[in-house]
Amino acid sequence: MTDAQNTPIITPVAPEPHGTRIILMRHGQTDWNIDHRFQGGTDIPLNDTGRDQVRTAIDALKQARDEGTVVDLVLSSPLSRAAESAEIVAEGLNVPYRGAVAGFQERSFGELEGQIATRELVLASRESGEEYGVEPTEEFVARGLAALNRVRREYDGKTVLVATHGMFIALMMNALLGERPDCLTEEGFYPIPVNASLTEVPLQYLDSTIDRLLVHHKEPELGAEEVPAGAENTSLTLIRHGQTDWNKANLMQGVTDIPLNDTGREQARTTGRKLAEMGLDFTVLVSSPLSR
Repeated sequence: MTDAQNTPIITPVAPEPHGTRIILMRHGQTDWNIDHRFQGGTDIPLNDTGRDQVRTAIDALKQARDEGTVVDLVLSSPLSRAAESAEIVAEGLNVPYRGAVAGFQERSFGELEGQIATRELVLASRESGEEYGVEPTEEFVARGLAALNRVRREYDGKTVLVATHGMFIALMMNALLGERPDCLTEEGFYPIPVNASLTEVPLQYLDSTIDRLLVHHKEPELGAEEVPAGAENTSLTLIRHGQTDWNKANLMQGVTDIPLNDTGREQARTTGRKLAEMGLDFTVLVSSPLSR
């Protein structure tokens, strides 16, 4: 790849003519980048070189703007090196920075964070990462795809720049381009981009990738389980959440965290009243982690 100073927006696959566009920018350089340390979830700030790299990326974005790619807003990972990169770009382009989005943070490398990324430790992180507390690839990719899907839906029709991280970009692109091996290296991987480089997400593959990697999976063969001791007379009542705006618009929600709307809240209150009228006695209430 070229130096950040000369890197345009990399588009392995031409974007669709209409609809949401997401451009991922790797944050600028940090001192740990210089030392080749595992950063992961450790909150290491930009250094002065990193800030200059990001300012230079603004020139590429302004050139893209002149050619028709106009960034409407900027988001970021919650980590400060990405958030500061986003703030610099937003100010340089005179567009709003809408804050950090959970899900765009770098992969956690557990006990390896802070250590020099030697060839031996890199291999260990891939082959036996669980021993070091490295975030599993499947979980990392799942949260990244969910974050991309959330931004695509929330900012429908907009061009969004997201300041994020090298491993995040590489693994998301690797997942999205998995059915397009011509866009990957000979080894079948998407390379980790240089600091402050720009990569456009091929959103036309997002739905099929979510379906391929997150929906269609092998379930274990389920059989009848023994009832736990003391639970022979336990009853369980399942209640579906109330209406959301995405329910109303017939959109697939899945793991995207869409809140209840006012109608949904009133539906939930009505259900509570009905359960009380039925005289049911509940010992405990629990819920799914999603806010609705």
